[in-house]
Amino acid sequence: MFGLCWRSVLQQNLVKVLEKVQIEHVLQIVLGAWTHGATVLLDLSVQILVQSNIEAITLEKQLPMELSHRILRTRLKLGFPEADAHCQLHEKQCKRVYKALDSDDVELVQLLLKEAKLTMDSAYALHFAATYCDSKTIAELLDLGMADINCKDRRGFTILHVATFRRDPEIIGSLLEKGANPLDLTPDGQTALQISKRLTRLIEPNGRAEPREDVLRDKICVEILEQADKINPLSVFPVVGEKELYMRLLYLENRVALAQLLFPREAKVVLGLSHVSGTREFTGIRTGDGRQANMDLNEEPSNSLHSDSESVELSTCMDETLIQRVEALQRAVEVGQRFFPRCIAILNKFMDEDSFEHACIQDRRIPEVHVNKKQCVVENSGIKVMFAEAFRKDIAAMDQQNSGKSDLLLASAASSSSSSSSPGVDICKDNPCTKLS
Repeated sequence: MFGLCWRSVLQQNLVKVLEKVQIEHVLQIVLGAWTHGATVLLDLSVQILVQSNIEAITLEKQLPMELSHRILRTRLKLGFPEADAHCQLHEKQCKRVYKALDSDDVELVQLLLKEAKLTMDSAYALHFAATYCDSKTIAELLDLGMADINCKDRRGFTILHVATFRRDPEIIGSLLEKGANPLDLTPDGQTALQISKRLTRLIEPNGRAEPREDVLRDKICVEILEQADKINPLSVFPVVGEKELYMRLLYLENRVALAQLLFPREAKVVLGLSHVSGTREFTGIRTGDGRQANMDLNEEPSNSLHSDSESVELSTCMDETLIQRVEALQRAVEVGQRFFPRCIAILNKFMDEDSFEHACIQDRRIPEVHVNKKQCVVENSGIKVMFAEAFRKDIAAMDQQNSGKSDLLLASAASSSSSSSSPGVDICKDNPCTKLS
């Protein structure tokens, strides 16, 4: 009895504010009313959806089939513009494109668009993909360059607005990387950042419990959108030589690994936007037969490689693989600098800012002064002296141990010979060697 009374009061309160609620929230309300049998609230919500300009595909995707068909049939009876034969044909062609997107078949999407003489913008293909497809499919569509990244749909929402409602940081970042304008406004005057902040759950678990994953994800979305119009993306600088290639590669691998350790969620987003997974991780140089090559860390890579007895040769394919890895990791650093300056500032404190590699990334060049500085640091660091001293001590200890064993053997031989030798044989006490008289 108490449950029915409470449900009735809640229904009455929702009915009072339903006309002021945004259409995206009406979809959630009508779904809840359908689930809990709130007929009054359901009928009023359906009426609002019938009169709205929300697309048929959205109704079919987010509502039960019976509800979506009810809304579409009512629209046809009332003679809405979409009941026109031309509009129905266009809607049918768009649905074929959407089915191809559901299958992640980008090539089929291109064929269907060409066959129906549609464009990505007229079919709102990117709007659909940003709402329902995974980040890989969206990236493939963006790489085609066939759509206006700031195109608005029938309701006046850009692709970035739609992606913000989905609350996926990687998709939001990929759209911003392709030039999406974060300052575009929705029909009710909100930016993508304002939408994201409104969707972010501010209430977190109390005590020592860690925040929920969805709360952390929403905060990452807000942080990306906050930094979107503050920092311009940096271009990838070219690789100069073999020595710089290996030094830069080792630095970037260590930097990205540290970022994954300190900021796992942010690093996952950055690595996804940079497509680092498409490159092979650098694990060292291998010989022609697949074995790990020996490298002297105190020697330049080119000298150590070509002077090795195993005759290690770098093929053109391997050079290209390493360059692709360097560019992908550098791209990850640049994306992090754009969207997560807070994390970059902390990483810089752990990394050596005066090192050669950090200077390369900050100055975007390989000046001769930094090369000389790096060589001086290595020569004056005392590492070679420490290793040489340790090696000398080990050799001395081994010589002393071997000398002790030799003394024991000589003493044993001398004692045995003295018992059986003639008086003419004399053993010197001060010298382990024997003298014959």
